[in-house]
Amino acid sequence: LFEGLFGYLRSNLTLMTTNRIDAALSSKVFEKLLALPMSFFERMPVGVVFRNLQQTSQVRQFLTGRLFQLCMDSISLPFLIGLLCTYSMELAMMVLAFTVTIALVIAGMLPVYQARLSELYGAEGTRQAHSIETIHGIRTVKSLCLEQTKKEMWDEKVVTSVRKAGRVQQFSILGGSITQFLEKGMQVAILGVGAV
Repeated sequence: LFEGLFGYLRSNLTLMTTNRIDAALSSKVFEKLLALPMSFFERMPVGVVFRNLQQTSQVRQFLTGRLFQLCMDSISLPFLIGLLCTYSMELAMMVLAFTVTIALVIAGMLPVYQARLSELYGAEGTRQAHSIETIHGIRTVKSLCLEQTKKEMWDEKVVTSVRKAGRVQQFSILGGSITQFLEKGMQVAILGVGAV
């Protein structure tokens, strides 16, 4: 009952927050884009600008998804920890030890994940810049018979993007597997200690 009610409230709060953040973020980003000096647009490839604009959806998703859920869960956490300590101090300490271990694993992996993600965003921005600039200058490409050269450049950029995405996904899978292993270990430990 509590979980159902809490889930319903969480979903409604998430929806309201998502709409507000989305509107504010979109407006602010476009305002900042228009305020940039002309020199920025002259030295920055169009594809990179578009790629960076698309990142706002990921920022919104983070703010309204994981971060918001974490805040919501943090509200109920003291109550649940107090309840668990009342039930069994030993089990509570075990859960907290596993939780801290999982948090340390995530904190340790985060810098590498962020670096790989930045590499991926750079590769995707370069790929998108190439496609936009090729389409924008298609008259020149056609008149100079550069189709094959542009295709080879495109293929290189696609391979680079796919490799970078694969590295990000592999690292994400590794992190998920480690934390899932620790979560299952916590469940087994709780059952073992709780049964005694």
